[in-house]
Amino acid sequence: CALPIFQFITPADPEVLHYSQSNERFVIDHPEESFVCVFAGATSGIGASTLEKMATMLHSPTFYVIGRSAERFAIQQSKLETLNPTCKVMFLEAEISLISDVDVACKQITAAEKKVDYLFMSPGMLPFNGAQCMWIFSLTSSLLTARIDTKEGVETSFALSYYSRIRLTENLLPL
Repeated sequence: CALPIFQFITPADPEVLHYSQSNERFVIDHPEESFVCVFAGATSGIGASTLEKMATMLHSPTFYVIGRSAERFAIQQSKLETLNPTCKVMFLEAEISLISDVDVACKQITAAEKKVDYLFMSPGMLPFNGAQCMWIFSLTSSLLTARIDTKEGVETSFALSYYSRIRLTENLLPL
């Protein structure tokens, strides 16, 4: 089945109205269906907003949220459970920029589920100067830029925007 396109802004644009109607139709067409959704990068921003919207739309979804800190996610998890008391929220603590952590999270999901209906990937960071995204002051106080690599030796913003997304897709594709 095709999942809806989520739209958060509702101006009087006919195209936006089409998306809103599609979302409403989706909920009506799948009243009792239980969806399994995996979110990487849903602890803030567009990912968190999408997760909240889906919690209000789906009947009794299971959400796997992959993020760095279960403690920081606790407030959002409570909000989700308030928005939809029938939802099941599983937080998997992992550093998305590390392929080994992505693999561990995917193994937990594939061990517990027979299917994944929706994969939402929005992990990110702000690379202020391309791959050069960290400012370091030398002993002489001159400003230098240094590349930030993961402990696996991959540039962090590239790992988040490319490698982790490909690995998530590849690992969950069998479901």
